[in-house]
Amino acid sequence: RLDDGTFWIGEEFGPYLLHAAQDGRLLGDPVPVPVPSSMREVSRGVAHLRSPDHPDLRSLEPTLAARRANLPASGGIEGLARTPRGDRLYVAVEKALLDDPEPLRRLILEFDPARGAFTGRHWLHRVDMVGVSIAALEAVTDDVLLLVERDAKEGAAAAFKRIYRVDLGRVAGDGFLDKTLVADLLDIADPDGFTVAEPGAAGLGHHSAFPYATPEWLAVVDNHSLLVACDNNSPFSAGRGPPSTPDDSEFVRLRLPSSLRVRER
Repeated sequence: RLDDGTFWIGEEFGPYLLHAAQDGRLLGDPVPVPVPSSMREVSRGVAHLRSPDHPDLRSLEPTLAARRANLPASGGIEGLARTPRGDRLYVAVEKALLDDPEPLRRLILEFDPARGAFTGRHWLHRVDMVGVSIAALEAVTDDVLLLVERDAKEGAAAAFKRIYRVDLGRVAGDGFLDKTLVADLLDIADPDGFTVAEPGAAGLGHHSAFPYATPEWLAVVDNHSLLVACDNNSPFSAGRGPPSTPDDSEFVRLRLPSSLRVRER
């Protein structure tokens, strides 16, 4: 949400950025997500990201649409963050390009909401393993971001759900952003007993977890705490309870062992 009350929305199936009024009216044409020139050789000759569900491809036979897409289905914008100043948005692309020889590479791009255009600046982020997506993004400062990496598993099978910190001014020699682990969502200490173990429920008790397939929302509360929430994919996800029990929408506040060093909000 911008200071003028309008909204920028990350749409993952095109993918596009959409600018909307408070009543939901679009305020301009959808903005496609550009492929950086350094990655054009793996974008199948297209200058913008396209999933098989892109409007230009939806009417095609599925095999042909898949050949003309350069991004997996539902692999577009999953993380969208506004800087504290509000003059920039950061866009995280959830999955790797289909032809990328580096399957761990993910894109973060900078967007200028005043101009309604991408600035041309981008960064490369390396996830920890194949099949891991960037599921959420939040700006701590104007150049420090938090992001969620997660696998697609849930419940007792969940293996990887982590929050990392990246500084856009710190790029390693291999061209990827340095990252620092902030929280492991599958290893949450609960010494005060805020959660109580229940039969058939995963991740409750003194050693708690947030074992949802899609922990897709993240917010900075203050210097020492974050708020995390799941997309329950209602009624299809069952990360907390037995397989036949659809997940609730769950929010958890995490207290961090060290300060994020953010301006108080």
